[in-house]
Amino acid sequence: MNCLIVEDHPSIRTSVKIMLSSIVPGSTSMETGNFSDALSYLKTNYCDLIILDIGVPGGNHMGMIEKLRALQEDVPILIFSGYEEELYALPYVSAGANGYISKTSSENEFRDAIVAVLNQRKYLSNHIQQHIINTITDRGQYDCNPTLKLSHRETDIMTLILEGHSSKQIGVITNLKMSTISTVKLNIFEKMKVTNVIDLYKKVELLKTSQF
Repeated sequence: MNCLIVEDHPSIRTSVKIMLSSIVPGSTSMETGNFSDALSYLKTNYCDLIILDIGVPGGNHMGMIEKLRALQEDVPILIFSGYEEELYALPYVSAGANGYISKTSSENEFRDAIVAVLNQRKYLSNHIQQHIINTITDRGQYDCNPTLKLSHRETDIMTLILEGHSSKQIGVITNLKMSTISTVKLNIFEKMKVTNVIDLYKKVELLKTSQF
């Protein structure tokens, strides 16, 4: 098995390689610390698995999935992220990733995720699966978590806002016009029921501690 690890922290890349070797003996791993190098690698090399940190430099958040698929359509993509599962797991799997696992997960959970996506199954933690069940059985949960109402583009831009990027920086990262950024920000504020970035940050922090 040939795996591509897209992660900007060397210590985490090393840990992932060690875990992969124990899960799939004989596997080989290519490491890259930024997204542009990952794309260059995929242009000339076949991968059986991509492990992707969505905060990697040069990335475009959910837009990364589409760019990877354009080079290798069927490659399993496992998101391995420090971003909160509660807010990002479902949107990224909906955008085309095969699975989402938190960097705080146990080695056994990491193993389960790898086995699932290599067998063409979707992977979400038990924590998130329970949330899905709660949402189905209690539609009020949908209204309690307004992030579920955000589109993929809105989720991406909200993430960039929360990371401290200005509208101009977001425009460069997403290749969108300033007018589009402004419109999307207004939509985010409306759906999240806030009026400014500070309140948006507070709302997201509150959701992270109250959803499960």
